[in-house]
Amino acid sequence: MRKLNNKIKKIGAPILAGVLACSTALFYVPQMNAVHADTEKSINENFPEMLKTAQTGDKSETVYAVMDADGNTTDVSVSEWLKNEGKSNNLSDYSNLKNIKNTSGDEKMSRDGKKLVWAAKGKDIHYTGDYDGELPVKVKVSYYLNGTKVSADEIAGKKGNVKIRFDYDINDSVKENGYSLTRPYAIVSAVVLSNDNFTNVTVNNGKAVNDGNSTAVVGIALPGMSDNLQIDELDIPDHVTINAKTTNFEIDGTYTVADSGFMNDVDTTKLDDATGQVDELESALDKLSDASKKLVDGSSKLAKGANKLADSSSQIEEGTETLKDGTESMKNGSKDLKAGTGDLKQGTGDLKAGVKNLSDGADQLVAGAQDLSSGTTQMKEGTEALNSSVNGAGGLAGDNGSAKKLSAGAAQVDAGIKQMGKTIAAQNAKLAQTAKSISDNLDGVNTEKVNAPSSADVDGALETAIKAAAASGDQDTINALKNAKEKLGTYETNVNDTVSSVNTDKQKITTANQTAKAMYQSIAASSNDDLKKLQDGADELKAGTQALDTAVNVGGTKADETKVPSLSKAVAGLNSGAAQLDAGVNGYTDKDGKFHPGALLGLQSLQAGIKVDTKDKTSLVTGVNKLDAGANKLDAGTTKLANGAVQVDAGTGKLVTYMGQLTEGAETLSDGADTLASGMATFNKTGIQKLVSTLKDSDIKSMVNRVKATLDAASDGSFIGGKQDGQSGESKIIFKTDEVKKASKSDK
Repeated sequence: MRKLNNKIKKIGAPILAGVLACSTALFYVPQMNAVHADTEKSINENFPEMLKTAQTGDKSETVYAVMDADGNTTDVSVSEWLKNEGKSNNLSDYSNLKNIKNTSGDEKMSRDGKKLVWAAKGKDIHYTGDYDGELPVKVKVSYYLNGTKVSADEIAGKKGNVKIRFDYDINDSVKENGYSLTRPYAIVSAVVLSNDNFTNVTVNNGKAVNDGNSTAVVGIALPGMSDNLQIDELDIPDHVTINAKTTNFEIDGTYTVADSGFMNDVDTTKLDDATGQVDELESALDKLSDASKKLVDGSSKLAKGANKLADSSSQIEEGTETLKDGTESMKNGSKDLKAGTGDLKQGTGDLKAGVKNLSDGADQLVAGAQDLSSGTTQMKEGTEALNSSVNGAGGLAGDNGSAKKLSAGAAQVDAGIKQMGKTIAAQNAKLAQTAKSISDNLDGVNTEKVNAPSSADVDGALETAIKAAAASGDQDTINALKNAKEKLGTYETNVNDTVSSVNTDKQKITTANQTAKAMYQSIAASSNDDLKKLQDGADELKAGTQALDTAVNVGGTKADETKVPSLSKAVAGLNSGAAQLDAGVNGYTDKDGKFHPGALLGLQSLQAGIKVDTKDKTSLVTGVNKLDAGANKLDAGTTKLANGAVQVDAGTGKLVTYMGQLTEGAETLSDGADTLASGMATFNKTGIQKLVSTLKDSDIKSMVNRVKATLDAASDGSFIGGKQDGQSGESKIIFKTDEVKKASKSDK
């Protein structure tokens, strides 16, 4: 089923409201003798409404199912409460229980099969009975230790991460409004965990309340409700899982309450009106769909018209732009023409002045030509001398030239200095190593001063030894010691001489060691700076002479990759050019720098042509004067043409501005119409039509009917002991599992 919008989701609100309401009125345990006192106290303090019984309805039923620790049912008993709202003397009832007993008084009842009549005398009737049939709800309790499923006996007394899971099986079906449904039950499972043994307690679909001594954990589930409603958006829990960490797993048991008829107070009459409202909604959706399609068609036609208007205005704007360009060209042309006539007028004046200057310049040209001839001859002689010094025999350039020889000599000097440096460095290293070796060897010699023993000390020691021998009566030892004392004088002189000689030799060793260390430190500390400077100078000399040789014979390349010719080629080229220049100039002059007769005749003719008689009508001056007068007339006409072009250009400029605004507006209208048409089509497809399709495909009417059927089934409680027609009320089944504790040695 497709997901519905938020308004449709609200149809399930009554169901959820009923579920939440039942979670505070679950446990009615007037005969729960097996409940531990601390457990009952904790539940009463934290959930005061849980042990109360619902007050509505004609009949209230509580079923007690006792199970072992693993969830197997061992005993079932049923307690019924007939409510005498009208204070009647007799209350009729229907029951399939056996061994019925009045637990609230001594009122009697008569029985005809399963029909009962109680002599109530205006009082409520409470009675119990035995039930040996199958319960409509089965509760399965599972235990997990560190992720592994175990039995109650296996988990007792263990520590680790534990999980208690409650699963429910409803085997009670009902038909409501043509739907086959699982009878709705609100099921709550609870357990009380001691804080001494359990920490980190959590529960899904429920609540864990810690009172300081223990944690009461309650979880709620509605098994089968999802299948009944078939609404994907409602996430309805169907089991309860409790997780915790334990140091000693031990519980007094678990408690589960299954409540049918938990929707007794829910008003479903509004759902009866929902069907008619769904019909109205579908009709409105059809109208909305038709209107949306018409709006899409209209926006499409508007877009087409706006596009035509934009195209037309664009064409008109292009024409006005062309007209503006033409008038601008005419305006610019008239300006250029006026400027040209002005230039022509100015040029004729300049021409008149130039004719005179040309005449004067002809005389200067003759004199300058003679000076030029003399200068080129001197330049040729100088370049020949320069070329000879560079490219001639014994010159700077060439394989045997001075540059090559200088470069080769610098390279030999550089190699020799480097070899000398290596030799000196090797000798220094050997000297330093020798000095260090001598110093290292002398460091191991003991140079401390030797002192001769004191004769008085020796005499005293011998006297003490003699007295000790005398005391012991050892005559041989006494004689030996006295003999040694007599010889001590001779030995003392020899010992002193020897000590003096040894001390003199040790001083010499110390002096030699200091000298060797000073030599080593001096050699090691020398930096060879002078040798390094000599080598660096040789390297620079070598590099400089090589660069000179390259510049003279090879040439190079600049930073901008421009090729630079060699000095040899540059000098040769300069010499060649000077020779050609001299030859060209000499073509007009003789060896003395005077013009040849032909060249002189040409210059004289130029002078004569410039200086013709000004009265001649065909003379150059007369023609120039006429040209000047015509230029003045042309200038006046172009001025009038330029003024008219300016006026035409102003008018076309305004026309272009207005047409630009018209075109811009038409394009904006076209873009807006296209956007409207596109957006309307998208909104119709993905919005209106999808909404209509979604709501129709969701079959709201069927969903509303199913919800109503589920609510009716939940409000019509199923009674284990049975009820007569017309009776209303609530039936709860209370499941109590046995304790889970590690067996003591005495139990074994």
